[in-house]
Amino acid sequence: MHDHSDHHDEVGNSGQDFKGRGDGVSPTLIGLIVLAVATVVFIVQNGDRSEVRFLFLELKTRVWVGVAIALVLGAVLDRLFSIWWRRRKGRE
Repeated sequence: MHDHSDHHDEVGNSGQDFKGRGDGVSPTLIGLIVLAVATVVFIVQNGDRSEVRFLFLELKTRVWVGVAIALVLGAVLDRLFSIWWRRRKGRE
């Protein structure tokens, strides 16, 4: 029949079990779970409505929504600044 002395399957695997980086759960996964739980706790604890004023806008919204909007605006500003900085450095 077939000689299986090298024990390779059709895709070239040797049949040995794949060993990952470690035997436990990844630290990144643990960090993501902690961040997700902290986010849920933040949302639950900050569900009260608050008045937000910006320039000519006045809005009544939940506290966590205001914080989320501020974070998104901060991320957009960061990206815009990074793009501007790279273009400026490219011209020099």
